[in-house]
Amino acid sequence: MSVNQSDADYDVVLHIDVGSHGDLLVMSVRGEVDALTAPGLQAEIENLREIIERTEQYTALVIDLSKVGFLGSAGLSVLQFAAQMTEPRPLRVTASPVARRVIQVTGLDRLVDLYDDLPSALADASPEPAVD
Repeated sequence: MSVNQSDADYDVVLHIDVGSHGDLLVMSVRGEVDALTAPGLQAEIENLREIIERTEQYTALVIDLSKVGFLGSAGLSVLQFAAQMTEPRPLRVTASPVARRVIQVTGLDRLVDLYDDLPSALADASPEPAVD
């Protein structure tokens, strides 16, 4: 899925791809996550909510931000929403150096499992939290 949003002076494009890897639901994001593009990202995450809630198939959501060049406050809000939405399942996040810095400085890394790269996030065999 691609979210294309235009302004008179520039084009802002956010590319979102969703797939699975075993029991993980994986969302890969490319572009800039700012006030213009964050609503599209949140809409895609909301679409995944039904899949996560409806099936027992997925033990975690992985959001790959390794190709994100900018992560603004609107993007941080979307990540916080995703972390709350996936509870009690973990939210695994990989991030570019720019996005990682913002996630760490704001303390959002306490709400998400932050990984250096996608293979590490996919390989983590952490047990699924108990569901009451």
